[in-house]
Amino acid sequence: MLHVYCITYKNLGRRDRMRQRFDTLGLEYTFVESVDAFDPEIIPPLESRNTAIEGRWNPKGYSALWGHMMAFQQMLDHGHEQAIICEDDIMMRTDFLNHLPAMLLEFQKRPLDILLLGYLTTEPPLQTSWAFDKQQEIFGYFNYPDHHWGVQQYIISHHYARHLLRYFGLDYAHASMTNAQLQPYSTDWIISKMTQKRAMISPQLAVEECPPNIYEGSDTLYHYNCHVANYIPGLHI
Repeated sequence: MLHVYCITYKNLGRRDRMRQRFDTLGLEYTFVESVDAFDPEIIPPLESRNTAIEGRWNPKGYSALWGHMMAFQQMLDHGHEQAIICEDDIMMRTDFLNHLPAMLLEFQKRPLDILLLGYLTTEPPLQTSWAFDKQQEIFGYFNYPDHHWGVQQYIISHHYARHLLRYFGLDYAHASMTNAQLQPYSTDWIISKMTQKRAMISPQLAVEECPPNIYEGSDTLYHYNCHVANYIPGLHI
């Protein structure tokens, strides 16, 4: 069974909901406490923040990526060849474990660096004749373009996690604030786009959580719409 590393940050409500989901599904998991973007160990220099390209100094997004990086380090420290990384605001299918062995086998056969299990989309599931498990629901397996967003949950290889830690640490993070030739230091660009050995499944195994009264504004409204488009009552918990 793949170990799950769940990224969280000072949100006991989310952590408790995720713990209940993991326990219900029988998943082995570790919570990874992220770090504040203004922590002196990781914050970009004041000059870089003040002269940052528009949109590049986003403390929330910056902190989120460091959480994923911390999860990668724990994965490597524990010697896992593959692991599942997820954020703490997802709902997973009740049959998650039924499909995981076939997905892991395909992940290893191709082989892949990253396979997105949960992501952001308002589109209906993609159609394909390829199936992970022909005895049950058909899951399509697709490469995705650079304009595809969302790393709510994914399988990642040891090799790719090590690569990301090696090349996208503090030096890159700080330089990317003011260097337009570098990709922005955000989860989507750094984690899901720095390899061509990548794929997503459709339909998703994990969807964006949607507690009431939190989705306000254009960005969070999109997250709400993604939830509405993919959530199936009784299937996602």
